[in-house]
Amino acid sequence: MKIIFSILIICFLLPIQIKALDNSISTITSISKNEFDNIKNPIIGQIVLVKEDATLYYYNGKNWLRLKGECFPEPSSPKIDSIILSGNNTLFYFNDENKTTQQYLIKNLDSNNEYLVKESPAKINLNLKKGVYNFTILGKNECGLSGPRSSKNIVIIEEQK
Repeated sequence: MKIIFSILIICFLLPIQIKALDNSISTITSISKNEFDNIKNPIIGQIVLVKEDATLYYYNGKNWLRLKGECFPEPSSPKIDSIILSGNNTLFYFNDENKTTQQYLIKNLDSNNEYLVKESPAKINLNLKKGVYNFTILGKNECGLSGPRSSKNIVIIEEQK
């Protein structure tokens, strides 16, 4: 009797499961953070569950979005290694340990001057006068700006020639 009852249940539920699979738009795949970071060619509409974060991500054709609507990856701030003066040019060396694809915004904290750059070293013609200058570098991508991670002061004792 149990066998007949089990067969009837399987026969009843099997068509429902097949129909659900046929009508599905996307399959959610559970992957590790490392696997997620190494996805090379995501498909538009792809949804993945990152096990370590217990977070769902959706690929919209351009960015991975957390299904809460947050942009991913968030921009990261690099660490300023050094600022070197070379003639009228100022070279900014910085290290983005997250190795993210983004641009960087160099800000002079003593003025409203901002400079958008793509990589380190960033070479900017600032023609700085005698004085003290305080700079920070922010990460910038489609999600917005990162918060500052570090800043550096440079002191100009003599005016550049």
